[in-house]
Amino acid sequence: MGFCRCLGGRPSVRRDKPARESAAGVTETPPPEPPQPPLLISREAVRSTVFGAGNPSLPTMTLDQFYDFQVKKGMFPAPPANASSVVKAYPGEVQRIDPSEELAAASEARAAEADAKEEAHDEEQLRKARQWDEFKDEHRRGSGNRMNRS
Repeated sequence: MGFCRCLGGRPSVRRDKPARESAAGVTETPPPEPPQPPLLISREAVRSTVFGAGNPSLPTMTLDQFYDFQVKKGMFPAPPANASSVVKAYPGEVQRIDPSEELAAASEARAAEADAKEEAHDEEQLRKARQWDEFKDEHRRGSGNRMNRS
C-alpha cells in the first residue's frame, strides 16, 4: 500500500496513466508495404551504360574546329601559307605537313658529326667511356643516395 501511494503521488505517473490505458486496448498492425517491382537487368541496358552516348564519349567539336580555335588562341602555329610544304594526293585526304628542309639538313649534319666522332675514336669520348666503366666497377648498382637507409 505504501508503494502505490508513493507512485500515485508522482506527477509524471499520473500524466502517463491515460496514455497507458488507451494503448493497452489498441493493437494496431502497421500497413503492409507495397511490393517492390522485380529488378530486371537486360544485356542492352548494361551495354548502353558502358558503350552509351555518355558525356565523355561524344565530341563537342571536330579536329579542324579545335585546331582553328587553338590557332586563334595562339597555342598552335598558323597553317603554312605556301603550298610547297603541304602534300596532297587527292582532295579530301588529310593534309600532311613535311618538316622544313633546314631541320632535316640540321639533323643529318648532327648524325654525320656523331658518326665521324665514333669512327675517329675521339680522345674525349674514350676518356669519358673509361671513366664511366671505372665508376660502374667501383659502385654496385643501387648504391647511390639511399635516403639514410642502410
